Amino acid sequence: MIRLEIERKSITHALAVVCILLLALAVRLYQIELQVVWFDEAYSVWLSRMSPTQVILFTARDVHPPLYYLILHVWMDCFGDGVVAVRSLSAVTGVATVAMGMRIAHQFACWRTCAKAGLLLAVFPIGVYYSQEIRMYSLLGLLMLSALYALLLWGQRQRHRYLLAYSLLMVAGLYTHYFAVLCALSFWLYVLLARGQNGRLLIWSRPWWIYNVGIALAFLPWLPTLIEQIGRPNLIAWIATATPMTVPLAFLRAFALDTDMAGASLLAMAFTLILLASATRLWWRDRALSRPGSMLVIYCFIPVLVTWLVSSVKPLFMERYLLFALLGLPILLASALAELRQSWRVLLLVLCVFFEATGMVNLYCRQFNLRGGGEWVDNRLDAVMAQVNSRWLQGDALLADDRVWSLTIDFYNKTGTPPLVYKPYYTDPATALYPRVAQRVVNDPRTLEHRYKRVWWVTSGPVTEIERTMMRNWISLAAISKGDSRALLFAMPDQSASRD
Repeated sequence: MIRLEIERKSITHALAVVCILLLALAVRLYQIELQVVWFDEAYSVWLSRMSPTQVILFTARDVHPPLYYLILHVWMDCFGDGVVAVRSLSAVTGVATVAMGMRIAHQFACWRTCAKAGLLLAVFPIGVYYSQEIRMYSLLGLLMLSALYALLLWGQRQRHRYLLAYSLLMVAGLYTHYFAVLCALSFWLYVLLARGQNGRLLIWSRPWWIYNVGIALAFLPWLPTLIEQIGRPNLIAWIATATPMTVPLAFLRAFALDTDMAGASLLAMAFTLILLASATRLWWRDRALSRPGSMLVIYCFIPVLVTWLVSSVKPLFMERYLLFALLGLPILLASALAELRQSWRVLLLVLCVFFEATGMVNLYCRQFNLRGGGEWVDNRLDAVMAQVNSRWLQGDALLADDRVWSLTIDFYNKTGTPPLVYKPYYTDPATALYPRVAQRVVNDPRTLEHRYKRVWWVTSGPVTEIERTMMRNWISLAAISKGDSRALLFAMPDQSASRD
């Protein structure tokens, strides 16, 4: 009878896990193709279309390490490079992150805590948002939460296979995004505090040192590249300087996404106090030798605080860079719920549901900006380029404005002809690695007059002087606009007979 009851519970739990993961998949796939592929996403696809050797060489001249682009390269070989196909890699890693978060929560408390953590993670707004972007942040979140889980298992059981898994995950994280080093810092702090089964501090474990030397050696070949990238001017010039409200607003933004509402600062401070109270409760009640609750608190807060402190000297604070740490917050809140009295538990759960529901509504309305660099813009280059593709004639030229969106235009270009790129001052150091870029650069649009009969000028944003010059000197045939984007079709001065 007891065995049947256990089997019934196991089946119920398995079905609940499947339902939670299906919910996580559904909210990540819903509207996944709706938002226009922005510059960073288009850059990911453009770079991942290269050969693996070119990817490695090119990322050495970029900002981020190459692992995500190499994985995306293989993914596109298998599933294509359409919007849904390329974004689905992040969606899949996002769902896997929910599963891993449930495994971590199960280390702290009962099945109910595991289920609550899964539900909060499944609809965690910032997690869903970056599960719909063609960038490495969702992958990094999965790798770092998996590393946390492996380290917790090693702390509890002292078996080498867990430490080996941790080491491989950390190497993969460092080759995905440099902020993985902040995660490593959190793990070292945990090991300084936690004790193994024999009561001895984990920091004195010889395998810990050996495997970490292995991590360092594995990253050593890329270290000169990192040093060279750090020394570049204007690498992070676009990131805003941190303020005392940066961290509270980041916590609120993780749940609500949009922080432009009235009283956002007060709400952010109140919500941060709730998070800190939950973390304090979890830390205080953590009496186990391996201190799993303390590990979660350190993982969520140390990378955020260190980045904020460094940003007072060198701006680095961006929520997407710290997504891996923010993903621990729903697990922390679910674990704290188990430690509260019923009345406080209900109140905290209602607050969590309220903030996440607000964030999901904001997510699907898309009236906010998490991309950095200004206000939200209704860019619809996808719709504009669909019209250009349908009206394209053999011999036309496509001239893309390179202010921000040239790679996005290239992504949606289905004409069969590579776009020309307007760059008035072209000094791209990567030309030697990808020479076709130089062949497509146009410094002066007037050079197109004797090479083409018709030219499509595609851009987004305010009208520039070069666009006004085209309108004065060339013959306007058609104009397509959608949102903040537009395409203008011109006939060259001596080609007026070719009007559409």
